[in-house]
Amino acid sequence: MTIAATQPKRIYASTAREMSVGDDLGESWEILPLLAQTNAPMWGLATHPADANRIVVFRLFGGVYTSKDAGESWRKIACEFGELTAAARVPN
Repeated sequence: MTIAATQPKRIYASTAREMSVGDDLGESWEILPLLAQTNAPMWGLATHPADANRIVVFRLFGGVYTSKDAGESWRKIACEFGELTAAARVPN
């Protein structure tokens, strides 16, 4: 779960298989389109500190996905990692 820095009422939450967004501090939720059909559960997510519409999600066994439109569409990063349990953003 993460709160969007630029839109503090927006909360993104994920379960192993699904992601949701709430724009009212979690009073109501909208399920976002699935990232991809895989057996690996979603393990973490983060939003960009300057743009709440940019999201990064990673799956336990290596898939990393990004969205520039608040989760309406996704792009898979063309790199596989063995196993991800944490991620950090490093500013330039």
